[in-house]
Amino acid sequence: MASALASLVATLALGAEEEMTIPVCNCWVVPPDEEDSEDDANAIYALEIDEEDWRQPIINYLEHGKLVSNPRHKTEIHRRSSRFLHYNGMLYRSSFLGLGLRCLDMEEAKQAMEEAHSGVCGGHQSGPKLHDRIKKMGYY
Repeated sequence: MASALASLVATLALGAEEEMTIPVCNCWVVPPDEEDSEDDANAIYALEIDEEDWRQPIINYLEHGKLVSNPRHKTEIHRRSSRFLHYNGMLYRSSFLGLGLRCLDMEEAKQAMEEAHSGVCGGHQSGPKLHDRIKKMGYY
């Protein structure tokens, strides 16, 4: 999407005689049924998936000593929990500098990414650079 927006901006900057081709792609998340009528041809379908909060098993272990039944995940939670702190209902992860980074759920993470992208200095960074910027904002 960022590339398409950049191409659109480039076309606005062109002179009257200049031309530019912008490719537009259609991607289906859920392919349409062949039985659908033509009225539904431009409909957008979305499926809601219940996702478990990644922080909950760590919080359960830190607060109540409960571990999941899966032995692989049990070992992983036990090993990783030493870096986390549950304080006032929030989960924090200690960074290598000793700072407490507030752990975010999916909605808060989307909001933090929008925050990192917004503003005059908010460029379209690659994944690792965006990750570092969010960490500098105090989030994990």
